[in-house]
Amino acid sequence: MGELDPDMAVKELMPVREYIHQNMQNIAAINHLLVGFALLGLFLAALGIHGVIARIAALRTNEIGIRIALGAQVRHVARLILGAGLKMVAVGAALGLLGAVALVRFLESAMPGLSGSDTGAVLGATAQLAIVALLACWLPARRATRVDPLVALRTE
Repeated sequence: MGELDPDMAVKELMPVREYIHQNMQNIAAINHLLVGFALLGLFLAALGIHGVIARIAALRTNEIGIRIALGAQVRHVARLILGAGLKMVAVGAALGLLGAVALVRFLESAMPGLSGSDTGAVLGATAQLAIVALLACWLPARRATRVDPLVALRTE
């Protein structure tokens, strides 16, 4: 810089490697923040799914008690509750995939250089969300299999 204009003040003179390292720290901090918010969103989604399925199972306590009293096996009761949850998860995943496709097409038309056709990442994220939803549905289903038929029949 001094060879070009000796009167010009040099500010923050550093090697290129150090400059890149400083800029990458900012990007890493933003990345950590985004991961934190993504995990918080995943936790809240799992908590919401768990709450909805637990409420569905609670409303069907009498039915489940009667089924168990009539000889239904534990796996059939669990399948009953899991089926209700997984239907909602399938609808949500399908709508989410359609929304992702629409958003990618919109962004590609708005920014021609953007390549948003990473179907592996979208399908991987959908699979991870489905697994978390399955776990969130499994806990109330497991609790529903422990319904005492006598207690359920007495409340009716």
